[in-house]
Amino acid sequence: MEMRGKLTIAAISLSCIALSACGATTTPAQTVTVTSTTATPVYTASATTHAPLTPVPVDTPDAAPAGITIPDVTGQNAEIARARLEGLGLTNVELASANPKYSMVILAKNWTVVSIEPAPGTTVDAGSPVIVKVYKD
Repeated sequence: MEMRGKLTIAAISLSCIALSACGATTTPAQTVTVTSTTATPVYTASATTHAPLTPVPVDTPDAAPAGITIPDVTGQNAEIARARLEGLGLTNVELASANPKYSMVILAKNWTVVSIEPAPGTTVDAGSPVIVKVYKD
């Protein structure tokens, strides 16, 4: 008898012993017959074709949502308004002075938003220019 058959008989014997230890009842004249057949494994090469791989979209910090609606930030601090707009995914936000005394905005936290172009409620792409007009005394 080869090794595989001996292992099968040993496994069955251990199962019977385990069952009797758990309280299973057996008749004294019980006979177990084990027949062992061993098949030779057959290995064949297959020409399986696989479907082409499809790229899976991955969320990255650079990926901006399409169709961002411009919120109304009028009356807000310019620094906070810019952060809010950029937080929505807008990448081309520019602060422009609405006061003729100042040609450029140096510290946004010292300015207040007076208008925004395009108008609030307009839907734009992430890279569309958004001009925030700000005022400071």
